[in-house]
Amino acid sequence: MKYEGYTEFENNRHAGLRNEDWKFEGYDLSKSIESIDEVPAFYVWNSLNWTDEDTYCGWKVLPGEQGHNTLSTVWETRWWHSVTPKPHKYVGGPFRASIADYTLGLYSLFYTQKFCPITDLRVTYDKSIRVGDPIECLVTNTIIENDILKQECIQRVYGSDVIVGRGWSSHYMKLKKVPLKKGVSGITNYKHKQQDMTELNGDGNRDRGRYGEDVS
Repeated sequence: MKYEGYTEFENNRHAGLRNEDWKFEGYDLSKSIESIDEVPAFYVWNSLNWTDEDTYCGWKVLPGEQGHNTLSTVWETRWWHSVTPKPHKYVGGPFRASIADYTLGLYSLFYTQKFCPITDLRVTYDKSIRVGDPIECLVTNTIIENDILKQECIQRVYGSDVIVGRGWSSHYMKLKKVPLKKGVSGITNYKHKQQDMTELNGDGNRDRGRYGEDVS
């Protein structure tokens, strides 16, 4: 497989549709997208790889450094991802920001098991990326503070360790008031839920200190 372990985002081929069935006023999308130089870039890359099924983008879950799984996405780039005149040498900032936004938003669904609207997004462009180089977005840090999910991600050329950009996001996730366990009421401690999901004896570990001492 070209991108080992990644699951491709759905496209026309997966859905049993044809590229020629797509309608976009004023443009003929029945031709190869590579030959339609006048198609607006926003239309193309906002539709992921629905327009050009040969442009790969996908996702993979892998072990993270915080004791739980994290998310990696990979995105192939073409000339329409550039904002420079021909010959379109470098991937543009709008596309780089959008895939960081998409990756962080997607992982927030994985992590919290619900939709958490994004309230803040910051992206840096530390190094340029040449058109044709696939971009990997990797979520590197996730924390919850005062009902706010905060995340960080890095961008790098797929297969390389060189970081070419970074992203930060905040997502609002108000916690519901429900019993922690039978007979005990209070506000759900999301750290407890996360601990139960990632530790074999999460409930028992909450009564122990950092070095295993009894703190109940």
